[in-house]
Amino acid sequence: MRKLPPRAVRADAYPPLFFTVALVATVLLPTRAPAIVIAFVAAALFPILDSFPSPLRNRRIPVLMTALGCAIGLALVVSPQHRPFRLASPAEGTAPVMLEGVLVEDAALSADGGVRYRMRVHRVSAEAAETSATGVATVIARRGEELAAGRIIRVPVPSDRLPATSLPVGAPAAGFIRVDAVEAVGWAAPWYELRAGVRAALFDRIDRMGYRSGGLFRALTTGSRAQLSRAQQASFRESGSSHLLALSGMHLGIIATVVFGVVRILCGKRVAFLVTLAVAVVYVALVGARPSLLRALAMFAVGGGIALAYRSTEPINVLAIAVALPVIVAPHLAAELSFQLSVLSLVGIIVIAPLVYRRLVRRVPPVLAAPLSAAFGAQLATAPLTLSVFGVIHPVAVLSSLLLVPMVTLFVWSGLVWLAASLIMPLGASAFGNGLGVLTLFSGVLREQASLIHHTASLFAGVPSVAVSPLVWGSVVLALAVCVADGLDWFGLGRR
Repeated sequence: MRKLPPRAVRADAYPPLFFTVALVATVLLPTRAPAIVIAFVAAALFPILDSFPSPLRNRRIPVLMTALGCAIGLALVVSPQHRPFRLASPAEGTAPVMLEGVLVEDAALSADGGVRYRMRVHRVSAEAAETSATGVATVIARRGEELAAGRIIRVPVPSDRLPATSLPVGAPAAGFIRVDAVEAVGWAAPWYELRAGVRAALFDRIDRMGYRSGGLFRALTTGSRAQLSRAQQASFRESGSSHLLALSGMHLGIIATVVFGVVRILCGKRVAFLVTLAVAVVYVALVGARPSLLRALAMFAVGGGIALAYRSTEPINVLAIAVALPVIVAPHLAAELSFQLSVLSLVGIIVIAPLVYRRLVRRVPPVLAAPLSAAFGAQLATAPLTLSVFGVIHPVAVLSSLLLVPMVTLFVWSGLVWLAASLIMPLGASAFGNGLGVLTLFSGVLREQASLIHHTASLFAGVPSVAVSPLVWGSVVLALAVCVADGLDWFGLGRR
């Protein structure tokens, strides 16, 4: 059995972790009093611990980072630019209130068939009265287009649907405002319009793959699910594989692996990292700065930079830094469900998966033990949040991921090759409609891959999910407790 690397057990080996936990907790707290108390207590303990002998003196850095995290978090939550939109007082009368603002991210299809818009509100008008406003609002329209970020929109909202009466003071995230439709009236800046044009050209190129393969590739690489039917989306959701359709570190990693591998052969490791980082930044800017993508981009930049500097650190520290940077720039990300699930899944892979692997590898070949451990770790770490929000979990996700992740990876790689070929082989592209050319043959391969992925997801979707119950909660808590006990033993803290 492969020997596991030694673990860092000193508390001062994890300063980024203490900072990030304090920062995120402060941003998410409904009231600021606990964070203020923690910050003052931690700041007071720092000089006191200096007078104690080691190992208590080693706790100074964690204490200092905790105080710093709380302080920065407090500064962020009072910023008006990051507060959720809420009227100062409930609107009077029955006339609709007109909200005007700029989309901060690309519109997306919601689970109930509507379209979700996240907008930064800067103007509110009602019955000829107009006022300025700030804050981020999430609007769910019953019908609408997938408008790109940077679009200026107007939203007529009935006064009884405004968040003034439904959102508590100090809430960390915007409430949902449900409307019938929105109106697009312009662009916030020229480069937003340029980006939208590039996205439209990319969508048009992807659609030429064919309906089935193009729709899946478009969802996997750009996050747009406009070409996926509700049945197809449901099959991914019910098989516990909905994370494959949500842009995350996996998708960025698939693309980065291709770019890094090709450039490294030609230019070496350092140049390959810089080129891959530039491509990753362009990719995130093109498809949209989704919360999980921002976390993945920050983790790639931090981890790659540390590796190039020939330094080593704990993976959990890299994750902590990758979480803190986006939250400092955009504090509302801490309350985003996709961001929370993305972070928790990485925590499960980094912390829980190695504990499972060292037990599983004794009975299962390493080629299967590694992905099974990662899938189980991610599933267990996200289970409490998933149960709290959705009321169900899909245990079959551990097995479905074992098959669907490599299938999706191969499909995305094949699609990237098709896109590159379509740009350098105009003759094959022009012959697409006549059933001739290399691209047509390759499109058939992509279509079969997409069909296999959909059939596999549908197969696993037939496995019943597990609804929330005392037994389920007890099983999750017990599994987490076993992992904690196993982790203490691995770190040597459980032995005398």
